[in-house]
Amino acid sequence: LARDAFLKSLAISERLASNEPDRADFQRDLVISHVKMASISDSAPDAGQWYAAAWQIVAGLQAQGRWQPADDWMKADLVKRAAENGVTVG
Repeated sequence: LARDAFLKSLAISERLASNEPDRADFQRDLVISHVKMASISDSAPDAGQWYAAAWQIVAGLQAQGRWQPADDWMKADLVKRAAENGVTVG
């Protein structure tokens, strides 16, 4: 059940982020959806792919100067979670 709910949330986040790529808040929501999918993944490699995808979005926002300093805690958490699954990001 959780997986289905997270997949629905991911689909919505992807659609919003795709339709309005200039909206940093939609991109941030997509990062959260990726992290949620990683948290319920059955294997570390699967989780790692979700974390890597989330990091790509974060890195893109940073490169564009659209990452909000108030969300730096999220970056640190993402790096930690990814490392726990054998993925280096950041």
